Amino acid sequence: MNGKKIKIAHVIYGLKYGGAEKLLIPFTTQLNKERYEAIVIALYFGGPVEEELKKSGIPVFTIRRDARFGFFDFLKLMKILEGEKVSLVHTHLLLADFWGGLSARVLGLPQVSTCHRAYEYPSWLLFYKRMVSYLFPARIIAVSKSTREELLRRYPIASHKVVTVYNGINTSVTVHDKMRTRKELGFSEGDFIIINVARLDPEKGHLFLIRAIRSLVKDIPSLKALIIGDGSLRETFARTIRDKGLESVIFLMGPRNDVDKFYCIGDLFILPSLKEGFPLTVLEAMLYGLPVAASAVDGVKEIVAEGVNGSLFAPSRVDEIKGAIQRAFTDRKKLFAMAESAQALVREKFSQTEMMRNLEKIYEQISNGPYTQ
Repeated sequence: MNGKKIKIAHVIYGLKYGGAEKLLIPFTTQLNKERYEAIVIALYFGGPVEEELKKSGIPVFTIRRDARFGFFDFLKLMKILEGEKVSLVHTHLLLADFWGGLSARVLGLPQVSTCHRAYEYPSWLLFYKRMVSYLFPARIIAVSKSTREELLRRYPIASHKVVTVYNGINTSVTVHDKMRTRKELGFSEGDFIIINVARLDPEKGHLFLIRAIRSLVKDIPSLKALIIGDGSLRETFARTIRDKGLESVIFLMGPRNDVDKFYCIGDLFILPSLKEGFPLTVLEAMLYGLPVAASAVDGVKEIVAEGVNGSLFAPSRVDEIKGAIQRAFTDRKKLFAMAESAQALVREKFSQTEMMRNLEKIYEQISNGPYTQ
Protein backbone atom coordinates (compact mmCIF):
# COMPACT_ATOMS: atom_id res chain seq x y z
CA MET A 1 0.00 0.00 0.00
CA ASN A 2 3.01 2.29 0.40
CA GLY A 3 2.87 5.15 -2.15
CA LYS A 4 -0.66 4.30 -3.29
CA LYS A 5 -3.83 6.12 -2.33
CA ILE A 6 -5.25 4.48 0.78
CA LYS A 7 -8.95 3.63 0.63
CA ILE A 8 -10.54 3.38 4.07
CA ALA A 9 -13.87 1.75 4.86
CA HIS A 10 -15.50 2.99 8.05
CA VAL A 11 -17.80 0.26 9.36
CA ILE A 12 -20.42 1.14 11.96
CA TYR A 13 -23.72 -0.42 13.07
CA GLY A 14 -25.90 2.57 12.08
CA LEU A 15 -25.93 6.26 11.24
CA LYS A 16 -28.12 7.95 13.84
CA TYR A 17 -26.94 11.26 15.28
CA GLY A 18 -24.78 10.10 18.21
CA GLY A 19 -21.21 10.96 19.13
CA ALA A 20 -19.55 8.02 17.35
CA GLU A 21 -21.68 8.52 14.25
CA LYS A 22 -21.00 12.27 14.08
CA LEU A 23 -17.25 11.61 14.15
CA LEU A 24 -17.57 9.81 10.82
CA ILE A 25 -18.12 13.19 9.17
CA PRO A 26 -14.64 14.61 9.89
CA PHE A 27 -13.06 11.14 9.70
CA THR A 28 -14.15 10.91 6.06
CA THR A 29 -14.39 14.49 4.80
CA GLN A 30 -11.28 15.99 6.45
CA LEU A 31 -8.78 13.39 5.24
CA ASN A 32 -5.90 14.46 3.01
CA LYS A 33 -7.59 13.78 -0.35
CA GLU A 34 -4.30 13.33 -2.17
CA ARG A 35 -3.44 10.41 0.08
CA TYR A 36 -6.79 8.95 1.18
CA GLU A 37 -10.35 8.26 0.12
CA ALA A 38 -13.15 6.92 2.29
CA ILE A 39 -16.43 5.02 2.22
CA VAL A 40 -18.88 4.26 5.03
CA ILE A 41 -20.68 0.96 5.59
CA ALA A 42 -23.63 0.82 8.01
CA LEU A 43 -24.52 -2.71 9.10
CA TYR A 44 -28.10 -2.13 10.23
CA PHE A 45 -29.68 1.22 9.41
CA GLY A 46 -29.12 4.73 8.12
CA GLY A 47 -30.04 8.03 9.73
CA PRO A 48 -29.26 11.76 9.70
CA VAL A 49 -25.50 11.22 9.42
CA GLU A 50 -26.06 9.19 6.24
CA GLU A 51 -27.55 12.23 4.53
CA GLU A 52 -24.72 14.51 5.68
CA LEU A 53 -22.11 12.07 4.40
CA LYS A 54 -23.81 11.74 1.02
CA LYS A 55 -24.05 15.53 0.69
CA SER A 56 -20.28 15.64 1.18
CA GLY A 57 -19.77 13.08 -1.59
CA ILE A 58 -18.89 10.14 0.68
CA PRO A 59 -20.23 6.78 -0.63
CA VAL A 60 -22.49 5.13 1.95
CA PHE A 61 -23.54 1.47 1.89
CA THR A 62 -26.35 0.27 4.16
CA ILE A 63 -26.48 -3.51 4.37
CA ARG A 64 -29.80 -3.81 6.21
CA ARG A 65 -32.62 -1.52 7.35
CA ASP A 66 -33.30 -3.61 10.46
CA ALA A 67 -31.25 -5.26 13.21
CA ARG A 68 -31.21 -8.82 11.86
CA PHE A 69 -27.64 -9.00 10.65
CA GLY A 70 -26.71 -12.58 9.82
CA PHE A 71 -24.25 -14.77 7.93
CA PHE A 72 -25.38 -13.72 4.45
CA ASP A 73 -25.10 -10.07 5.48
CA PHE A 74 -21.55 -10.83 6.60
CA LEU A 75 -20.83 -12.16 3.10
CA LYS A 76 -22.35 -9.00 1.64
CA LEU A 77 -20.06 -6.89 3.83
CA MET A 78 -17.01 -8.76 2.55
CA LYS A 79 -18.26 -8.37 -1.03
CA ILE A 80 -18.47 -4.59 -0.59
CA LEU A 81 -14.97 -4.43 0.88
CA GLU A 82 -13.60 -6.49 -2.01
CA GLY A 83 -15.57 -4.68 -4.71
CA GLU A 84 -14.54 -1.25 -3.44
CA LYS A 85 -10.87 -2.35 -3.29
CA VAL A 86 -10.54 -1.18 0.30
CA SER A 87 -7.04 -0.83 1.74
CA LEU A 88 -7.89 -0.50 5.43
CA VAL A 89 -10.96 -1.09 7.61
CA HIS A 90 -11.80 1.29 10.47
CA THR A 91 -14.56 0.02 12.76
CA HIS A 92 -16.69 1.71 15.41
CA LEU A 93 -18.70 0.16 18.30
CA LEU A 94 -19.11 -3.48 19.29
CA LEU A 95 -21.08 -5.12 16.49
CA ALA A 96 -19.17 -3.34 13.76
CA ASP A 97 -15.90 -4.16 15.53
CA PHE A 98 -16.89 -7.83 15.55
CA TRP A 99 -18.27 -8.23 12.01
CA GLY A 100 -16.03 -5.62 10.41
CA GLY A 101 -12.99 -7.02 12.17
CA LEU A 102 -13.84 -10.57 11.14
CA SER A 103 -14.32 -9.44 7.53
CA ALA A 104 -10.98 -7.64 7.55
CA ARG A 105 -9.24 -10.70 8.99
CA VAL A 106 -10.74 -13.05 6.37
CA LEU A 107 -9.76 -10.67 3.55
CA GLY A 108 -6.28 -10.01 4.95
CA LEU A 109 -6.92 -6.30 5.42
CA PRO A 110 -5.47 -4.19 8.25
CA GLN A 111 -7.99 -2.88 10.77
CA VAL A 112 -8.23 0.04 13.14
CA SER A 113 -10.93 0.15 15.83
CA THR A 114 -12.03 3.25 17.72
CA CYS A 115 -13.15 2.57 21.28
CA HIS A 116 -15.53 5.37 22.21
CA ARG A 117 -15.89 4.05 25.76
CA ALA A 118 -14.85 0.92 27.66
CA TYR A 119 -18.36 -0.48 28.05
CA GLU A 120 -19.49 -2.95 30.67
CA TYR A 121 -21.56 -5.71 29.09
CA PRO A 122 -24.58 -7.33 30.75
CA SER A 123 -23.93 -10.83 29.42
CA TRP A 124 -21.01 -13.17 28.92
CA LEU A 125 -21.88 -13.44 25.22
CA LEU A 126 -21.43 -9.73 24.61
CA PHE A 127 -18.28 -9.67 26.72
CA TYR A 128 -16.91 -12.59 24.70
CA LYS A 129 -17.74 -10.84 21.42
CA ARG A 130 -15.91 -7.75 22.63
CA MET A 131 -12.89 -9.75 23.76
CA VAL A 132 -12.74 -11.58 20.41
CA SER A 133 -13.19 -8.35 18.47
CA TYR A 134 -10.12 -6.88 20.16
CA LEU A 135 -7.97 -9.67 18.73
CA PHE A 136 -8.45 -8.34 15.19
CA PRO A 137 -7.20 -4.71 15.03
CA ALA A 138 -3.64 -3.63 14.42
CA ARG A 139 -4.44 -0.52 16.47
CA ILE A 140 -7.21 0.34 18.92
CA ILE A 141 -7.84 4.06 19.26
CA ALA A 142 -9.06 5.12 22.71
CA VAL A 143 -10.78 8.51 22.75
CA SER A 144 -9.36 9.41 26.17
CA LYS A 145 -6.60 8.36 28.53
CA SER A 146 -9.15 6.96 31.00
CA THR A 147 -10.70 4.86 28.21
CA ARG A 148 -7.26 3.47 27.32
CA GLU A 149 -6.50 2.61 30.95
CA GLU A 150 -9.87 0.90 31.36
CA LEU A 151 -9.40 -1.14 28.17
CA LEU A 152 -6.01 -2.40 29.27
CA ARG A 153 -7.34 -3.22 32.73
CA ARG A 154 -10.39 -5.10 31.49
CA TYR A 155 -9.14 -6.96 28.40
CA PRO A 156 -5.98 -8.93 27.54
CA ILE A 157 -4.69 -6.43 24.95
CA ALA A 158 -1.03 -5.66 24.25
CA SER A 159 -0.46 -2.11 25.47
CA HIS A 160 1.34 -1.04 22.26
CA LYS A 161 -1.85 -1.68 20.27
CA VAL A 162 -3.90 0.91 22.19
CA VAL A 163 -3.26 4.57 21.45
CA THR A 164 -5.08 7.68 22.65
CA VAL A 165 -6.47 10.12 20.12
CA TYR A 166 -8.72 12.76 21.60
CA ASN A 167 -11.90 13.59 19.76
CA GLY A 168 -11.82 16.97 18.07
CA ILE A 169 -14.41 19.38 16.76
CA ASN A 170 -14.66 21.99 14.04
CA THR A 171 -13.55 25.18 15.78
CA SER A 172 -15.45 27.52 13.48
CA VAL A 173 -18.74 28.67 15.00
CA THR A 174 -22.06 29.95 13.71
CA VAL A 175 -23.03 32.84 15.97
CA HIS A 176 -26.71 33.58 16.58
CA ASP A 177 -28.08 36.65 18.33
CA LYS A 178 -28.97 35.38 21.80
CA MET A 179 -32.16 37.33 22.45
CA ARG A 180 -33.55 37.17 18.93
CA THR A 181 -32.95 33.41 18.78
CA ARG A 182 -34.57 32.93 22.19
CA LYS A 183 -37.66 34.70 20.90
CA GLU A 184 -37.69 32.55 17.74
CA LEU A 185 -37.57 29.41 19.88
CA GLY A 186 -40.27 30.63 22.26
CA PHE A 187 -38.20 31.72 25.27
CA SER A 188 -37.82 35.09 26.93
CA GLU A 189 -34.89 37.34 27.75
CA GLY A 190 -35.28 36.74 31.49
CA ASP A 191 -35.26 32.93 31.34
CA PHE A 192 -32.33 31.10 32.94
CA ILE A 193 -31.78 28.39 30.33
CA ILE A 194 -29.96 25.09 30.92
CA ILE A 195 -28.92 23.15 27.83
CA ASN A 196 -28.35 19.38 27.69
CA VAL A 197 -27.40 17.51 24.51
CA ALA A 198 -27.28 13.74 24.90
CA ARG A 199 -29.01 10.48 24.00
CA LEU A 200 -32.06 9.79 26.15
CA ASP A 201 -30.60 6.59 27.57
CA PRO A 202 -30.05 5.51 31.21
CA GLU A 203 -26.30 6.14 31.28
CA LYS A 204 -26.78 9.83 30.44
CA GLY A 205 -28.29 10.52 33.87
CA HIS A 206 -31.29 12.63 32.79
CA LEU A 207 -33.45 11.29 35.61
CA PHE A 208 -31.15 12.89 38.20
CA LEU A 209 -31.22 16.17 36.30
CA ILE A 210 -35.03 16.14 36.22
CA ARG A 211 -35.13 15.55 39.98
CA ALA A 212 -32.69 18.41 40.60
CA ILE A 213 -34.69 20.78 38.41
CA ARG A 214 -37.93 19.86 40.17
CA SER A 215 -36.39 20.84 43.51
CA LEU A 216 -35.24 24.21 42.09
CA VAL A 217 -38.42 25.47 40.49
CA LYS A 218 -39.48 27.52 43.53
CA ASP A 219 -35.98 28.97 44.08
CA ILE A 220 -35.41 29.82 40.40
CA PRO A 221 -38.82 30.59 38.80
CA SER A 222 -37.13 31.59 35.53
CA LEU A 223 -35.47 28.18 35.14
CA LYS A 224 -35.91 26.38 31.82
CA ALA A 225 -34.16 23.14 30.77
CA LEU A 226 -33.89 22.23 27.10
CA ILE A 227 -32.96 18.58 26.52
CA ILE A 228 -31.83 17.87 22.97
CA GLY A 229 -31.60 14.31 21.71
CA ASP A 230 -33.54 11.11 21.31
CA GLY A 231 -33.35 7.62 22.74
CA SER A 232 -35.00 4.72 24.49
CA LEU A 233 -36.27 6.76 27.46
CA ARG A 234 -37.94 9.61 25.60
CA GLU A 235 -41.50 8.48 26.34
CA THR A 236 -40.60 7.71 29.96
CA PHE A 237 -39.15 11.18 30.46
CA ALA A 238 -42.10 12.82 28.74
CA ARG A 239 -44.47 11.01 31.10
CA THR A 240 -42.37 11.91 34.16
CA ILE A 241 -42.25 15.58 33.16
CA ARG A 242 -46.01 15.58 32.66
CA ASP A 243 -46.74 13.75 35.91
CA LYS A 244 -44.54 16.14 37.91
CA GLY A 245 -46.14 19.22 36.34
CA LEU A 246 -42.88 20.34 34.72
CA GLU A 247 -44.12 20.88 31.14
CA SER A 248 -43.41 24.62 31.34
CA VAL A 249 -39.91 24.04 32.77
CA ILE A 250 -38.36 21.03 31.01
CA PHE A 251 -38.62 20.74 27.23
CA LEU A 252 -37.71 17.62 25.25
CA MET A 253 -36.57 19.18 21.99
CA GLY A 254 -35.86 15.90 20.18
CA PRO A 255 -32.92 15.39 17.82
CA ARG A 256 -31.88 18.67 16.16
CA ASN A 257 -29.53 19.65 13.37
CA ASP A 258 -29.35 23.26 14.66
CA VAL A 259 -27.76 22.59 18.05
CA ASP A 260 -25.54 25.66 17.57
CA LYS A 261 -28.62 27.86 18.19
CA PHE A 262 -29.14 26.26 21.58
CA TYR A 263 -25.51 26.74 22.58
CA CYS A 264 -25.95 30.43 21.74
CA ILE A 265 -29.10 30.97 23.85
CA GLY A 266 -28.06 28.99 26.94
CA ASP A 267 -26.81 30.15 30.33
CA LEU A 268 -25.41 26.78 31.38
CA PHE A 269 -24.59 23.47 29.67
CA ILE A 270 -25.09 20.49 31.94
CA LEU A 271 -24.12 16.85 31.40
CA PRO A 272 -25.20 14.52 34.26
CA SER A 273 -23.88 11.32 32.67
CA LEU A 274 -23.06 8.26 34.73
CA LYS A 275 -20.41 7.25 32.18
CA GLU A 276 -18.70 8.98 29.27
CA GLY A 277 -15.84 8.22 26.92
CA PHE A 278 -15.00 11.67 25.61
CA PRO A 279 -18.13 13.79 25.07
CA LEU A 280 -18.10 15.99 21.98
CA THR A 281 -21.04 17.98 23.31
CA VAL A 282 -18.94 19.32 26.18
CA LEU A 283 -16.33 20.52 23.69
CA GLU A 284 -19.01 22.08 21.50
CA ALA A 285 -20.57 23.95 24.42
CA MET A 286 -17.17 25.21 25.53
CA LEU A 287 -16.34 26.39 22.02
CA TYR A 288 -19.50 28.50 21.98
CA GLY A 289 -18.53 30.08 25.30
CA LEU A 290 -21.31 28.33 27.19
CA PRO A 291 -20.41 27.59 30.84
CA VAL A 292 -20.24 23.85 31.58
CA ALA A 293 -21.19 21.76 34.61
CA ALA A 294 -20.74 18.00 34.22
CA SER A 295 -20.39 14.70 36.07
CA ALA A 296 -16.84 13.96 37.17
CA VAL A 297 -16.58 10.75 35.13
CA ASP A 298 -14.13 9.17 32.69
CA GLY A 299 -13.09 11.45 29.83
CA VAL A 300 -15.03 14.44 31.20
CA LYS A 301 -12.31 14.91 33.82
CA GLU A 302 -9.76 15.20 31.01
CA ILE A 303 -11.64 18.22 29.65
CA VAL A 304 -13.20 19.99 32.61
CA ALA A 305 -11.04 21.23 35.49
CA GLU A 306 -13.08 22.24 38.53
CA GLY A 307 -13.01 26.01 39.07
CA VAL A 308 -10.72 26.57 36.08
CA ASN A 309 -12.82 26.02 32.99
CA GLY A 310 -16.03 24.56 34.40
CA SER A 311 -17.76 22.83 37.28
CA LEU A 312 -17.80 19.13 38.23
CA PHE A 313 -20.23 17.15 40.36
CA ALA A 314 -20.46 13.52 41.47
CA PRO A 315 -22.56 11.34 39.14
CA SER A 316 -26.12 10.53 40.27
CA ARG A 317 -25.95 13.06 43.13
CA VAL A 318 -29.09 15.17 42.81
CA ASP A 319 -27.91 17.53 45.56
CA GLU A 320 -24.65 18.25 43.73
CA ILE A 321 -26.42 18.80 40.40
CA LYS A 322 -28.78 21.18 42.17
CA GLY A 323 -25.82 22.99 43.75
CA ALA A 324 -24.06 23.39 40.39
CA ILE A 325 -27.19 24.98 38.88
CA GLN A 326 -27.68 27.28 41.88
CA ARG A 327 -24.06 28.47 41.73
CA ALA A 328 -24.36 29.11 38.01
CA PHE A 329 -27.50 31.16 38.59
CA THR A 330 -26.08 33.26 41.45
CA ASP A 331 -22.51 33.80 40.17
CA ARG A 332 -22.74 34.08 36.40
CA LYS A 333 -19.76 36.43 36.16
CA LYS A 334 -17.38 33.80 37.56
CA LEU A 335 -18.88 31.07 35.40
CA PHE A 336 -18.48 33.02 32.18
CA ALA A 337 -14.87 33.80 33.08
CA MET A 338 -14.26 30.04 33.29
CA ALA A 339 -16.08 29.65 29.98
CA GLU A 340 -13.53 31.92 28.30
CA SER A 341 -10.75 29.67 29.58
CA ALA A 342 -12.62 26.62 28.28
CA GLN A 343 -13.05 28.17 24.85
CA ALA A 344 -9.30 28.75 24.56
CA LEU A 345 -8.59 25.16 25.65
CA VAL A 346 -10.82 23.68 22.94
CA ARG A 347 -9.23 25.75 20.18
CA GLU A 348 -5.73 24.81 21.33
CA LYS A 349 -6.07 21.11 22.18
CA PHE A 350 -9.29 19.63 20.81
CA SER A 351 -9.58 20.77 17.21
CA GLN A 352 -10.49 18.53 14.29
CA THR A 353 -7.18 19.48 12.70
CA GLU A 354 -5.23 17.98 15.59
CA MET A 355 -7.47 14.89 15.69
CA MET A 356 -7.06 14.24 11.96
CA ARG A 357 -3.29 14.74 12.10
CA ASN A 358 -3.05 12.03 14.76
CA LEU A 359 -5.48 9.74 12.94
CA GLU A 360 -3.60 9.96 9.64
CA LYS A 361 -0.37 9.19 11.47
CA ILE A 362 -1.91 5.89 12.65
CA TYR A 363 -3.18 5.08 9.15
CA GLU A 364 0.33 5.59 7.75
CA GLN A 365 1.95 3.43 10.43
CA ILE A 366 -0.37 0.53 9.63
CA SER A 367 -0.33 0.95 5.86
CA ASN A 368 3.44 1.04 5.39
CA GLY A 369 5.17 -2.29 4.93
CA PRO A 370 3.71 -5.77 5.46
CA TYR A 371 0.59 -5.92 7.60
CA THR A 372 1.22 -7.54 10.97
CA GLN A 373 -0.87 -7.68 14.14
